[in-house]
Amino acid sequence: MAEAYRWRCFACESVNEPSSVTCSNCGFPARASGRRIAEVQASKLGAQTRSDLSNSGGAFEKFDEYLRPLSPWRRAVAIFGFAVASGGMIWLKVTFSWLQMGIAMLTFFTGAALMGAASIGAKHHA
Repeated sequence: MAEAYRWRCFACESVNEPSSVTCSNCGFPARASGRRIAEVQASKLGAQTRSDLSNSGGAFEKFDEYLRPLSPWRRAVAIFGFAVASGGMIWLKVTFSWLQMGIAMLTFFTGAALMGAASIGAKHHA
């Protein structure tokens, strides 16, 4: 036989008696589905639902938002830096030598530094 224990509500986090089937504070069921728990926690935090997140845009849209406030020459430097950093990561994945791994990491950090340098002084919106 399972041992009775006090449980915490997934919706309001109140502690409830072992015999209660709903929360004594908010009425949320003790045995709710995972989907229902996620919905309540998302609404409690003011978070978006999964369907909203799927429509929020991908990596290219985010990169475009990053590039938009940059001047043309800063954009070119940022895109070049992104290409160098990406190349460094690809190189790191396919190499087997410690020396080449070091060079690949140096390449990645050089690209990241170029991207950072391109955005210094630019007005990004949070």
